[in-house]
Amino acid sequence: MEEYDSFKRIEAEANILYAFFSRSHKRFGDLQDYLSEHELDEFRLHYFKKIRWVKSHRRAMKKIFDNLPEIVGYLEEVVQRRVTSESDKQSKKKAEKVLNFVSDKNAVLLIAFNLDAQNVFVEQSLAFQSDDDSIISLSHSKQNMIAGIDALHYMDDDSLTKDFLSSTICDGQACETIQGYEQSRTVSWHKSNGQTARFDRKNVKMFDKLSEVKEGYLNKIMELLHQYLPEIEIMDFDLLDQRMWQDQLTEKQVQDKLVSISKELKLPTPTRMGNVVGTEFYKLISEVKASPQWCKIQDSKPNWFWSDVLKNDNFIISEDLKNVIRSAMVIPLGSSSAERVFGILKYAKNAYRARLSVANTDLTCRIRDNGPNVKQIGMREYCLIYLEDHTWCDPLFPQPKR
Repeated sequence: MEEYDSFKRIEAEANILYAFFSRSHKRFGDLQDYLSEHELDEFRLHYFKKIRWVKSHRRAMKKIFDNLPEIVGYLEEVVQRRVTSESDKQSKKKAEKVLNFVSDKNAVLLIAFNLDAQNVFVEQSLAFQSDDDSIISLSHSKQNMIAGIDALHYMDDDSLTKDFLSSTICDGQACETIQGYEQSRTVSWHKSNGQTARFDRKNVKMFDKLSEVKEGYLNKIMELLHQYLPEIEIMDFDLLDQRMWQDQLTEKQVQDKLVSISKELKLPTPTRMGNVVGTEFYKLISEVKASPQWCKIQDSKPNWFWSDVLKNDNFIISEDLKNVIRSAMVIPLGSSSAERVFGILKYAKNAYRARLSVANTDLTCRIRDNGPNVKQIGMREYCLIYLEDHTWCDPLFPQPKR
């Protein structure tokens, strides 16, 4: 996004819009009164941080997009009010500046399109944050992201941009296309809740037209995607992703990929593992696909899928193959799990626990990361047991032997 001035400016202007309401309790309350008066749902805007996960980043911008007619309506009312004080004059001046942004037709279309582009990466962003996905699903995720970007080239029916163009009126008729939208002088957007916003073409060119940046933007995203996830041997872990098992998958292909996986896992005899275990794995694939539960489990996450298969007594799996599968399952998809443990370490070994041993530090971190929530543990039961088994710490009571 930072390589395109229009997208950078949109986020900068969005933060100015956020500050317009957040820095003044009176102004924020005035907005809520406006929404209540018109029987509209209340909402709060969010600040755009430079470093943020795609999901939260997109959610912040979509909050603005979803409430654009309400924001435009309120700002137009503020601009039309009679000025009675210096404070009102300053508010009106700021409202005019923000209104120029939210009512710019080029900016609004760019926002809708960029929301679609970000949506392609939302699922993978959540996968990088979670502990449920491993390196097995990397290749499948890459294919989904490539398919999502390809679909944006043709603006399929599921896109937010397509829905937006279908619900806008350009110079008295439906916009439908990007060209129709950009060539019109005024655009009216009618929402299902009865709110209408009017967008104009500004005299000063603040934002590019979508038609001018669309293809270049998508091509740049695709280029960066291939750089970030290149076709290297680590992608051969897709052999363990049951969602990518093809009918034309041959025994030789399975063996070759098992050799590659064995090398990545640094197993002692990768070629033997690939050939011997590869043949076994090829037969296992056929058995699993022929099982009654295949239709139910074929679209699940690979880690969950293999957890179910490894516990199923109907499938006979050698220890060598089990070790390969388990080793792949524990390789995390991203670094968020490790970073999360580093955050836990800060609380487990603080300045007051400097003498905590390495072993106890490890156990404390494991409990905090994998164990139950401490706040949900009923301590009363344990306290009663302790009181029954221990004497009071008083000189009148003899201390038991250690």
